[in-house]
Amino acid sequence: MGIIERQSIKGSLVNYLGVFIGFFATLFIYPLDWELYGTIQYWISSAVILTPILRQGSTALLNKFYPHFKKKEISGLLGLVLIISTLTIMAMSLLLFLFIFIFRDFSFIQQMNIQSQSVVYIYLLAVVMIYFSIFQLHAANVRRIVVPEIISKVGFKLFLILLIVSSYFGILDNQWVGVLLVLFYLLACLTMYFYLIILGGLDLSGWKWKKLPRNLKKKMVSFWVFGGLNYLGVLLAYKIDLFMIGTLVDKVSVGYYSIFLFMVNLMIIPMTSINQIAGPIVSESFENNDLLKIEQIYKKSSNTIFSFGTLVIIIIWMNIFFLLGIMRNGEDLIPYVSVILFLGLAKVFDLLTSINNLIIIYSRWYQLNLVFLAIMSVINILLNLYFIDVYGIIGASYATSISLFVFNGIKSLFIYIKFGIHPFSKHTIYIVLMLAAGILIASTIQDYPIINEILSMIIYSSLTAIIYTYLNYKLGTSPELNQWVDKRIFRK
Repeated sequence: MGIIERQSIKGSLVNYLGVFIGFFATLFIYPLDWELYGTIQYWISSAVILTPILRQGSTALLNKFYPHFKKKEISGLLGLVLIISTLTIMAMSLLLFLFIFIFRDFSFIQQMNIQSQSVVYIYLLAVVMIYFSIFQLHAANVRRIVVPEIISKVGFKLFLILLIVSSYFGILDNQWVGVLLVLFYLLACLTMYFYLIILGGLDLSGWKWKKLPRNLKKKMVSFWVFGGLNYLGVLLAYKIDLFMIGTLVDKVSVGYYSIFLFMVNLMIIPMTSINQIAGPIVSESFENNDLLKIEQIYKKSSNTIFSFGTLVIIIIWMNIFFLLGIMRNGEDLIPYVSVILFLGLAKVFDLLTSINNLIIIYSRWYQLNLVFLAIMSVINILLNLYFIDVYGIIGASYATSISLFVFNGIKSLFIYIKFGIHPFSKHTIYIVLMLAAGILIASTIQDYPIINEILSMIIYSSLTAIIYTYLNYKLGTSPELNQWVDKRIFRK
């Protein structure tokens, strides 16, 4: 089993632990205070959008140039990136402040109705998130993603539960929640710092900017510029919905939408782990002109995660009304359940197109990715403005779904034209057919509970998983899965 498979499996297990915690919290904790939960999610999503503005492409330099620095035996890349990131944050903060000051009286700024306290928390969260991501990316360079995942997925969910419960019972004043969130990420940064020391990967010194080859410096500056805009475009394509709901509707609606996002994101857990560990390998493969290796990762990851995501969306859609029946204040979400289906189908297509974003970013065509992202960002924002105004949070799911389908379709077509590779096969057709049949059957089963909601979910989910896994095994949709089953179960 290769490094990608090992680290992806470990990372996925950690993510599933986070899912279990998040599932429990979704049922019984978050609904205790929809407004506080929505406010926290609004701060986090807004900070995530702000990070690429503040850092530009400084953090992207780690994965892009680590193979080159390693090959040329140049030390100190982490230290160089930390300095570049700090200077970038300072410069962009000044520009951002000037922008807000100059345009403060314009109607589009005033309509956003963002409180000054929220601005402070969002800014501080964005800054500490940048430093955490730097340490996390460098840990991936040395092929370690598990500990960062424990901190960001498990640790944060436990901390969020603590905040909600403490506020609900009057132990914690809500005005301290933002401060505590910032302190959590500061502690996470310190933890990653010492973790890299243990790994022997705290690569801080040894570089001399003047001694770096001029051609290398030119490439780094270019990637710094385009990398930041690429990150911003990706976030506008994937994260803008929560920010716009919080700005155009209210924080309670952010809480509702976040619950549906949590359910849908169960599908992309393996993809998250694969992206983290595959990024450095794709970058290294381009450095060595090994397109065959990239194609192998592209196809294998697509087959596996597309098949998995299809099963998850079928089970979620089948059980959504049963789940809301046992969820505290679950009746509040019933009018918006169609959000699950629209977001889920868009995420399934995202899984099908696999690592297309990594392939473009780490290729010599990364500048053109900016054009795609700029177009899709504008489309996504305009669609959100229109659909949220007409349909509320359901409209946000329409906008995000359309954007993701178009965005991934364009990227996949570009990769095929430039590199002659794609993630599709006859197995893709089989999985699409199973997805269509599964959604139709699930829509019917929703109206037929078995005794009670819990038994309905257990029985229906188990039968679906068994039948779906059997069909996938017989059809051979994922050779890696078949090999694992043959080895572990049938001892072949």
